[in-house]
Amino acid sequence: MTIPEHDVVLIGAGFGAITTMHRYWNCYPGARVDSDAPIYQLFDKDIWQDFSFTERYPAWPELREYFSYINEKLDIEKDVKYNCELKSAEFNESRRQWLLTCTNGTQAYARWFIPAIGFAAKNYIPPIKGMDNFRGPLHHTARWPQEGLDMKDKRIAVIGTGASGVQTAQETAHDSKKLIVYQRTPNFACPMNQQPLEHTRNEQLKKEGKFDEAFDMTYKTFAGFQYDFVDRNTFDDTPEERQEFYNHLLHDIGGFAFWLSTYKDMLYDEKANMEAYKFWRDSVRCRINDPRKREILAPENPPHPWGTKRPSLEQYYFDIFNLPQVDVVDVNEDPIEEITATGIRSKTGHQEFDVIVLATGFDAVTGSLAQLDIRGTDGQTISEHWSKGLRTAMGIAIQNYPNMFFLYGPQAPTALSNGPSTLQIQAEWIEKTMKSLLKDNITRFEAKEDTELDWTKKVHEKWNVTLFPRAKSWYQGSNIPGKRVEPLNCLGDHQQASAAIPNPYEEHPTRINQYTAVEIATLQSRLDRQLGPEYISTRPGAGGGKVHYLAAEKVINLANEVFGFNGWSSQIQDVQVDYADEIQPSGKLNLGISIIVRVTLKDGTFHEDIGYGHIENCKGKAAAFEKAKKEAATDGLKRALRNFGNVLGNCLYDKDYLGKVQKVKFAPARWDPDNLHRHRDYAPLQKQSIEEVDPKERPVPPTPHGPPPKSKSADHEDEFGANVFDEVEFEEGHVHHADDVVLPDQETQRATRSSLNEDPPRDKPSATTSNMQTASNAPQRPQPPVGGFGRPSAVADRPAAQGPNQNQQQNNYTLPPRSGPTSAHSTPPAPQEKPQPQRISAQPNTLSTPPDPPGPRAQTQVNPNPAANQRSNQPTNVQSKENHPPVGANPSVGFTTSRNAELFQTEEPPPPELVAGIAQFDPHFDSPSIRKTSSVNHSTSKPVSRGLQHLPQTSPQSHNSHNPPPAPGQANGPIRQNQQVASGPTHQPGNFINPSLDPGRKIGMPGNVNGGASPHSNRSAWKPPGPAAGVKRPHPGAGNVTGNEQTRPPLSDVSNVTPNNGSSNMVNGNQSAWDGQASTTTYEDSKRTTNLTGQQPTEDSAKRTRMNG
Repeated sequence: MTIPEHDVVLIGAGFGAITTMHRYWNCYPGARVDSDAPIYQLFDKDIWQDFSFTERYPAWPELREYFSYINEKLDIEKDVKYNCELKSAEFNESRRQWLLTCTNGTQAYARWFIPAIGFAAKNYIPPIKGMDNFRGPLHHTARWPQEGLDMKDKRIAVIGTGASGVQTAQETAHDSKKLIVYQRTPNFACPMNQQPLEHTRNEQLKKEGKFDEAFDMTYKTFAGFQYDFVDRNTFDDTPEERQEFYNHLLHDIGGFAFWLSTYKDMLYDEKANMEAYKFWRDSVRCRINDPRKREILAPENPPHPWGTKRPSLEQYYFDIFNLPQVDVVDVNEDPIEEITATGIRSKTGHQEFDVIVLATGFDAVTGSLAQLDIRGTDGQTISEHWSKGLRTAMGIAIQNYPNMFFLYGPQAPTALSNGPSTLQIQAEWIEKTMKSLLKDNITRFEAKEDTELDWTKKVHEKWNVTLFPRAKSWYQGSNIPGKRVEPLNCLGDHQQASAAIPNPYEEHPTRINQYTAVEIATLQSRLDRQLGPEYISTRPGAGGGKVHYLAAEKVINLANEVFGFNGWSSQIQDVQVDYADEIQPSGKLNLGISIIVRVTLKDGTFHEDIGYGHIENCKGKAAAFEKAKKEAATDGLKRALRNFGNVLGNCLYDKDYLGKVQKVKFAPARWDPDNLHRHRDYAPLQKQSIEEVDPKERPVPPTPHGPPPKSKSADHEDEFGANVFDEVEFEEGHVHHADDVVLPDQETQRATRSSLNEDPPRDKPSATTSNMQTASNAPQRPQPPVGGFGRPSAVADRPAAQGPNQNQQQNNYTLPPRSGPTSAHSTPPAPQEKPQPQRISAQPNTLSTPPDPPGPRAQTQVNPNPAANQRSNQPTNVQSKENHPPVGANPSVGFTTSRNAELFQTEEPPPPELVAGIAQFDPHFDSPSIRKTSSVNHSTSKPVSRGLQHLPQTSPQSHNSHNPPPAPGQANGPIRQNQQVASGPTHQPGNFINPSLDPGRKIGMPGNVNGGASPHSNRSAWKPPGPAAGVKRPHPGAGNVTGNEQTRPPLSDVSNVTPNNGSSNMVNGNQSAWDGQASTTTYEDSKRTTNLTGQQPTEDSAKRTRMNG
């Protein structure tokens, strides 16, 4: 039979050989890699471009998917021979080829022979007595059944605490009936910080070139990772800086960062190494409750320097020892004597088990090649060649073994590096060498002895200057009895190269101090306190009971109070989808998610717990995941914080406490708007009272024609956060608006002097003012002045009702009226010959007067002479001498802007020069900041139709000038829709936009037809059209022109100008002429004061009654 010939034969089943991809052996519970994705893969862009791992540290099922992907991508399977175990390999010198023989009898010649079986191809099983006697499953983690093994509710023994022992223990602990870990040396495991990798995020990183940067970094670093040691020593930093840096590496980054991205002297200096160990030890010991277990797993004094044995990565390994069914045995104190049929007997007794797991490691690095029958040109096996000491050429070739290269083997960075990183470099070097040899037609290649000796010397030198020799580890063969102890791996030159390599994981956040003894005692005191009832929330529970809980926002605030806002942090450790069921045919989703949340204090102490979230019958996947993740993360955070103490929620599990705290009463929290964080553009500023202003800081009075001075409080805003009248002031004294009237100097001075002698004292209101006040107990705003500067008030133009002692107490004063055309509000009637009791209506001219009370009613006197309705251009100031106010009383000088109002808040009367120089307030000024409605004349106050068009004026002036007097029986109200006047246009319904602009609208619902309800019980109810609805009704006596009945004459404007007979009438109200609303209407005569309800008020109530504008 002819033996086939091949150029290259590779032996192996891993990354090195890239063969038998779907036969990846490791499948024990929890098996996963300890290198970060994406660097745990081949660096060929054509391969990684189309594949993305879903986790930071992929598990064995995903690794098998990756190998299958490579097989399909590169079509490797066509060159693979399965089930061919190498029996022997011998170099044929005459052919310059290797003859390979398999256990099934298959043979082949190969020009180049490449063993790529990895560093852990030979598992180690310790010689424990009676191992064959055990009746249950007993497996080494490297030979785990491919079909899996049911471990739930089993009594499990894990012998060994290497990487596979840690992963198996933490994966099976929660579901086991009993778990005991037999430990020889504690594993200085680091937090894995496992996290999912979103596909979209991976794709984005690939497009940004982050994968290329990571792969390039692995060629330059000490261990082939994407990070390296920092370029400073441990004691270059202060103790606080070291603690912060350690915490960042161990907890924030996780993985091997605390091992391979730390200070560059950690593996060389014993004191520096001890600093790292103490931080790791304290971080682990706080997670273990039992002092005995704590000392076994994280002893006070380390058995070897930190990092000199390969640390594993754990997710919750140390936490499982707080479970009641989990224990740990130190075999140094209690060694295993034998394995029985039902369990394990140790020095202290016998333990029964259902399953025994051997996590005892491997004859690593050299054992893989030494176990094979590979003979060189001198006839020796590799094992015999290395019997006097390990020696290789650059960790890739051996003397007397020509044309043979091995991958990921001894005296290479192998166990101290990321596997794919080392393999990538070695494979590239072998490829270039073979191409060069073929190009030069060289058929034989062999390492020289001096090359081996030089390389071996370099490996030993690098190894011996470190702390690695002080550890009994498989790094130097100490785990195998009888094996020669020597360095099996080559260390990188990180001390020389690290200075030029940036560390992407090194950050410098805000420095945080360690807790002192006093701070620890204070924290403990805070954490031991129980919560008050104001923190506890309740919700309905199962069976009609109540569930007491601490809301998330409250527990976060409590954590900030206890630890400080910068004294704690939270981190999501793991996210797992428990179930995701899609309901057909609706497509709705039922989803459950578990999230592990860790809360870490600034000294490294942390607690973590699992939170659950779910949603049922959700329409969309995005909404389902969003809701479930938020719920699970919040639940996990609350559970993790609860572990710190009572004040963070742990007290809620004390039923006796809950029964007592529910009886404690507490007042609701006060609402304080001053505590709100407001934007500076919207926050109201504090007002400065007049009394707080220093009189020395008051402005100097201006000249009569000078610009108005700016008050010291001009920057203060009013109660709405801004001065709404600021825009009506003028920058120049001689610049005025078109509607403003400036009095001549003489008239201004004369009017000012007159007004200074007419103002009643502030502490003694007039009779008219007293009779017009309401009975409300609430504080009232001060009444505004009656007249303006050169612009009399419309109320001041109306004759006031006279009451008793009016001539002695009435407050009558005015300024000359402005010249020019007048508005509809300010036309005064002609002087009356005989004063009559006048009914004052709080409604404007567009509203009708309410029904008269019983008894003789007052008659409204209207001057029919239209000429009398024209305002005189000459000032009129006829005042009774009996009404002079007391000396020293402050006069009312009219309306002005809010900025100038403070000038008049003085005990002494303001000088005439100050009054003359003040710009008066014009309410009709067109401010550019006020929005205007098109088609509406905003300079008048005439009614507006539904179509936002002005209705015809219904005042007496409008009747005289536009329309004839109303026909008998017709109301003196506004012209409603579809109502036609004798002469004038017909108002057509417009585009109804704003109901409040409809003068004839009906409001609310029908009232009580029986009249039994109180008038205050249904204020929003429907009422027939009347004064309250904005529609005037005719007088009860009106309706027919027959008889003596006639329609009530419409209301006319009144004036505060003194009539010819010397009596004076005025209303000291709140601008009711243009406010258009009133809550009280008062009828006054010389004998009594009666309100609308017909009741006779007392003297006090009559004094308190006033018209509200």
